[in-house]
Formats: sequence, C-alpha cells, structure tokens
Amino acid sequence: MYCTLGIGISFAFGYMLLPLAAYFIRSWWALLLVLSAPSLFYIPLWWLIPESPRWLLTNGRVQEAEAILRHMAKKNGVTPPATLFSHAELEDMKSKCNLSHAIIHLVKTYNIRIITIINLLVWMILAVGYFGLSLSTPNLHGDDYLNCFFMAVIEVPAYVASWLFLQRFSRRFSLSGAFFLGGVVLFFVQLIPSNLSVLATVLVMIGKFGATTAFAIVYVYSSELFPTVVRNMGVGVSSMACRFGAIISPYIFYLGVQHEFLPFIVMGCLTVFSAILVLFLPETVNVPLPETIDQMQKIKGKKPGCHQHTYGSCVTDDTTEGEAANEEEEPELEPCEFYQWLCDCVREAIAENKLVVLGQVGVQTLEDELQMSYEDNEGVDMFIVSNTSIELQKTGQIMAHDSSH
Repeated sequence: MYCTLGIGISFAFGYMLLPLAAYFIRSWWALLLVLSAPSLFYIPLWWLIPESPRWLLTNGRVQEAEAILRHMAKKNGVTPPATLFSHAELEDMKSKCNLSHAIIHLVKTYNIRIITIINLLVWMILAVGYFGLSLSTPNLHGDDYLNCFFMAVIEVPAYVASWLFLQRFSRRFSLSGAFFLGGVVLFFVQLIPSNLSVLATVLVMIGKFGATTAFAIVYVYSSELFPTVVRNMGVGVSSMACRFGAIISPYIFYLGVQHEFLPFIVMGCLTVFSAILVLFLPETVNVPLPETIDQMQKIKGKKPGCHQHTYGSCVTDDTTEGEAANEEEEPELEPCEFYQWLCDCVREAIAENKLVVLGQVGVQTLEDELQMSYEDNEGVDMFIVSNTSIELQKTGQIMAHDSSH
C-alpha cells in the first residue's frame, strides 16, 4: 500500500511537469522526444536492481538467491541463519515449479471466470474514464495548460485518499465508492449553466479525483483477488484490458459532435455500472491471500452449496455449529449407500480437476469407476487410490487423513 502511494504521487508529479514542458516546447515531435529521453535512465537499473530471489529459486539458482537474501539481511541489520533453505524446502519448490498454469486457468472454473470477467470490465471502463477525463482538458473552460496542471494536482490528494481507504476501509466498498463519486458528478456537468463554466470544470476535477482513487485501489484489490498461481497473469490480463480502454477513450469525446455533454453522460453511465459490478466481488481485506484457485473466495450472490461431506453428511455455508455437530452424530450409511455417495463424489471431483484420494471401501470397483470417468474427462490433474479413510473437506477436495499412501 505504501508502494501504491509512493508510485502514484511520483506519477502525479511527473504529470505536473507535462504542461510545463508543453508550454515551452510547442512542436509536438520535439515534445515527444524530450518526454521520451528520460527513459534512457532506466537502462542502468538492469545492473543496479537485484533479481527476485523467488524467481531465482524457481529456476534452480539457489546460490544467487541466498546471496541476495543475505545481502538484504545485512542491509536491514538482521542475522540470517546458517542454512536458509533445507533440502526438503528446495525439493518442494522444485515440485511447485513443475505445476504450470496457462491463461486458460483464468476462466477454468465458474468462480474465477466471473471474477476475471468483472475485473476485465472494471479495468477497461476505468481506463475509459481516467484517460477520457485527462484528454478532455481542451474542452474545459480556461487555459489549457493550467487545466492540465490542475488535472495532475488533483491526483495527489486522490492517491493519499486511496491509501487511507486501503488502510481503514473495505476494499470492495472503497473501490465502488470511488467509482460512484467519479460517475455521479459527471452526470451533473450537463446541468451547469454556460455562465458557470468554472463550476463544470470543478465537477470534472472531482470526477478525475474519483477515477484516480479507483485506479490506485484496483491494483491492490485485483492482486488480492487472484490466487498466487495465476496472480501475475490475472493482473496482467486486467492491465491489457485497461489498455484497450485507453485506446477507446479518445474516441469517446468525438461524441461531443452530436451533443456537447454526451461524452460525460457516457463516461458517467459506464463508471456507475462499474461501481455496481464491484459489489459482486468478494472482500479481501484481512483475508489471507489465496494460493490456489480452489482457495479463492466466492463471488457475492452465488448460492452457497454443499462444501463438506463426512460419510454422506452435508454442511453448507449457512450451517450453524450445532447443526454441524448433529450432522456428525448421524449414523454412517450402509455400505451400498456409502459406495454410491463415494462414486458420486469421485465423479464430481474428477470433473472439477481436483486431487482425489480414495478410501478402502470398494477399492477395486472404484478403480473401474475411476478408469471410466478418466476416459470421459480428459485433463484430470491426479487421482490416488490408498487405504486411508476419507473426508470431503471445505475446499471441495477428497483428501486423506494421513499420508501413508
């Protein structure tokens, strides 16, 4: 969150320099050259910034990762242990590296599919509003250079506000509130009389404040929504959708040919629509980051289903502790009933590409069932048959009570 504040304010200060440079450099190609030249200072960062230790470990470069971590510990005044990584930890990292995830995993299950679609829409609409307002400077009352400067200045309090919202309030309501603020004020622009053009400019500035606040929050929120295994892909695809919105944004203001305030009405409608979409996303504040797709929180409004079975019992999201205890006290099913329930669970788990660990009841018959299900459902991750008792956990997976297999 501190990085969000620091990067955002640095961006805002750079934005403030843009109208100053444009005021003295009136040739567009010379201005573009001057603005691009500072990018050369990024080149030495290749040698100055150390590589990510996590990336080095995943690529088997353990000694380089340890050297960087020991250097970091020395800079922070911390004494590292003699052995940073045990052999078991390295083997575990190596096994995790072999589990690759493709972009298709962003739409593999119903839950992550809906979250991904909402993120794409939110990021795209956010870019339309943010860049649309930034590019609307010539349409505002007053001097273009001063208006552009004020558009940059308003981002400083916006980034500070986003930092406060991230620290103290809900991610979901903070982002939705920023969208509502940015969208609603744009509706009022058309109601301002022509002799009060300064007030219209102020409303546009407030809209820019809301869009900038939402931009700062959405980076943090999106990274917390996606699990570790696809987090980079999720945020990267969302950012790509954002660029599509940036491409579309200049054309929004061509609608002004039809009606003077039509661009603001369109952006206001889209922004309010995004505010409503965000309310369907799960809350992530004070919640551990998900590591796998199965650990992701469910979207709002999804009907709670049966997520825990113990020899045929069912505990839903709305089940109380007393009801759960009564479920556990129910007698076990007859062997035939238990076998049928177990086969149904196996088919469901295989269909969802989950890790399946089977118990000792009807192993030979279940192996035949598994073979049939496997042939009908290509791409199953893994299933294991062992002589352990089973239980369907909250994650929806059939897991073993011990690791004797």
